[in-house]
Amino acid sequence: MGPFGDFGGWGIRWGIDGRFGIVLRTGEGIEVTGENGRVMVVTIDDAATAAAVLSAAALASRSAA
Repeated sequence: MGPFGDFGGWGIRWGIDGRFGIVLRTGEGIEVTGENGRVMVVTIDDAATAAAVLSAAALASRSAA
């Protein structure tokens, strides 16, 4: 993900494709699609760990329902 190519710059942004982004730096990021279909992107250190934590939380939530 590139902040200028995907979102037109830094900060809290809307992409031309409708994604919402919190873009504070270049590098790794995580993209999350909500149940309503909206997509949010956040640049973050260690995106792989963040993705694993969110995946585990989603699985636990589905199992509890």
